Amino acid sequence: MNIWLHRINHEKEISLLLLNTDGKQNMGKEYLSFGWPSLGTKEDIIKDIKQDIKNIEYLGQNDKTHVLNFVKSMKKGDLVLVPNNDEDFSIYELIEDDPIPVADFIIPAGFKDSNGKLLKAKQKENSDKFIRYEDETEINLGFFREVKKVATCLSIKDYIYAELAKKMKYSGTNLKITECETNVLKILVQYIHSLNK
Repeated sequence: MNIWLHRINHEKEISLLLLNTDGKQNMGKEYLSFGWPSLGTKEDIIKDIKQDIKNIEYLGQNDKTHVLNFVKSMKKGDLVLVPNNDEDFSIYELIEDDPIPVADFIIPAGFKDSNGKLLKAKQKENSDKFIRYEDETEINLGFFREVKKVATCLSIKDYIYAELAKKMKYSGTNLKITECETNVLKILVQYIHSLNK
């Protein structure tokens, strides 16, 4: 098992709802999302992404690392810490080895972003591979990881220990933080204890 930090840097108005953070809209499952829709529409992207990324000049080295982390390195059973804002965070567990590319991702009819803006319904068999708003504006999401909630809305002030606090300040999209496993396990024990009070 590895532990990751994943910051929602792409389409927050939709990405947080896909994690079902507000409980108002529910797709039946919870998804962690990531940008680069142009990569998520390529055939065999999951299998070939390492080679594809080497050939994409507009991706900086950090972007390449973040894409590879999300698409290739994160695996079933890994834990992912997701900062909700500067005050709290949630922990999720990945339940599949591979992400879902946007070309295969389904958006049900009636799904709205956090501002109430309607997304265009998208089924797997649609010819349009991108997710769009009803007005045809393309949404900058390319990959999705199915997750399950482990602990939500944990106060950074109450739960974060010194070693992990440094990692939480990382402003990039994702970072492997497995060296903080002891801290994360302490957080989970503390969280479970708080539920049993």
